[in-house]
Amino acid sequence: MKNIAKHDRESNRDYALRVIRENIINLELKPGTMISEQDIANELNFTEIKDGEKTRVYIEEDILVPDIKPDMAKILSMDGNVKCADREIKSGQKGEDRIKVTGDITLETIYIPEKPAAEP
Repeated sequence: MKNIAKHDRESNRDYALRVIRENIINLELKPGTMISEQDIANELNFTEIKDGEKTRVYIEEDILVPDIKPDMAKILSMDGNVKCADREIKSGQKGEDRIKVTGDITLETIYIPEKPAAEP
């Protein structure tokens, strides 16, 4: 996870959310990566974590395999590029902040197929 500079008067909570958002957008955090509060505190040099509200980050993705390729049984490696189309940040009641990011991720994937490809 890449660390970025904290803004003046930015709370630790807002700073942590901003760092996580930027790392997701820039694919420094891969989909499904688990991060604990302690990991975030260590990465951002926070000295105290108070038992407070929790933050959840969801990433929804579909991987489409062209019909001419066999379905995936197991992914061996994956590399990707992100093209962000839109970002929307909403601050809700009771501090319920949300960010919605839309766009495309182009993936280069090496995988083991479910069934061997048919010979031409």
